[in-house]
Amino acid sequence: MVADAAHSAPQPDWTSWPIWEAISVHAFYLLSETTKENEIKPAVINAAAYGTYKSAQFLINRGEFERARNEQLHALEALDRIVETDHPNSLLLRHDLGVTLGRLGQLAEAEVKLHTVKEQKSKIFGPQSKEALATMHAYADVLWQQGELSRAEAEYRSIVSTLAGDDEDDRNPWGTKNNFYQVLVEQGKHAEVAAEIDDLVSEAMEKGFGDTAIAQARFTRARVRMAEARFEESIAELHEIVGLHTKTLGETHPVTLSSRHELGVALQKGGRATEACQVLRPVFMVRTKTQGTDHPETLATRHQLAVALHEAGEREEAKRHYIATLKYRSKTLGDRHINTLATRFQLAVLLEEAGNTRDAEDEFLQVLIDECASIGADHPNTLITRSRLVNFMIGRGQLPQALAELNRILIAQRRIYGEAHPIPRETESVVTLVETSINSSQE
Repeated sequence: MVADAAHSAPQPDWTSWPIWEAISVHAFYLLSETTKENEIKPAVINAAAYGTYKSAQFLINRGEFERARNEQLHALEALDRIVETDHPNSLLLRHDLGVTLGRLGQLAEAEVKLHTVKEQKSKIFGPQSKEALATMHAYADVLWQQGELSRAEAEYRSIVSTLAGDDEDDRNPWGTKNNFYQVLVEQGKHAEVAAEIDDLVSEAMEKGFGDTAIAQARFTRARVRMAEARFEESIAELHEIVGLHTKTLGETHPVTLSSRHELGVALQKGGRATEACQVLRPVFMVRTKTQGTDHPETLATRHQLAVALHEAGEREEAKRHYIATLKYRSKTLGDRHINTLATRFQLAVLLEEAGNTRDAEDEFLQVLIDECASIGADHPNTLITRSRLVNFMIGRGQLPQALAELNRILIAQRRIYGEAHPIPRETESVVTLVETSINSSQE
């Protein structure tokens, strides 16, 4: 009966949480009873495991990741008594366990588990089956969380291409597009997204995907607007999304925290650093309490809070947060991870502002070397580091070398952002100043 109830119940989003609260109590109890018995019918074990599988999805949607992981492990332990690890029911649970591990920040373990499930599903169902593509999507999500943006892009792009024109389940290609667009934005490829993002939002509305999916699409659109330096539009949209998430999910739900975090980012990038601090500080405190000090999402908010504090003139507090963030990011993500490099860059900025230019230049140079090796010489972050190093050339009077590097940076920025974006326009101003200085020295 529990399995039947789990199968017929609505999808476990926030609107059906009361139903799933009741179902999950019985599902978890049934599973616990089956593990106590040595001789029990396989059909009962399978039903208990299925009820737990669906109920754990409810826990994931509610943000209870540790509890979901524990129940998934119990269900897999029970299933292992009656089926092999490549049985479809086992693969369903192991897929969800990989997703949960990713949400818990255990990214390396999640990557291994999801890659294994992806390969097994491809072998059993076919590489273009819905089953294999679902795990490919989850695998790409973990690559994205790990900063493996080009690999994540390739996975998402493959899914979108495979599902193009498939109307059997519109949500699958739509959901992948949504994440795919965000990965493109994080690589500075927002021009590829800008023309399609409004269509993504409209599609979610027209096909009745519900408030959660529409908010997800609007969240992505707000990130695109931010990348286009349309900060006020981004801030306004994120304010509305935060309001919706707070009303439906609660202010401390992981999804709400993500939208609040992004609002803080938009405020900081839009020049409203004090307001950004007011938004980011409570998010950091809640994430520290609920996810831990070394969770990637906690560290993302801590880094962004430090940036906002830095811009608000609170350099000492910013420095403390940068140092702590670097410590945990180096340990959990590695020294060459894109996020670790971002924190190292900000500490180098503090060194330069404190007048320690020799050490600052050395650190910027080391960051540049690692960025070129890990994310490429023309990634937006790398271009910022290269621009920073140009300042040292100018300071030493190496104007021809500085001009040559500025022109290389400008070409890349125009390709990424377009000629009208503030970032290449700012570089153009520096190019003009350097050219004027060179011409003056030759007269």
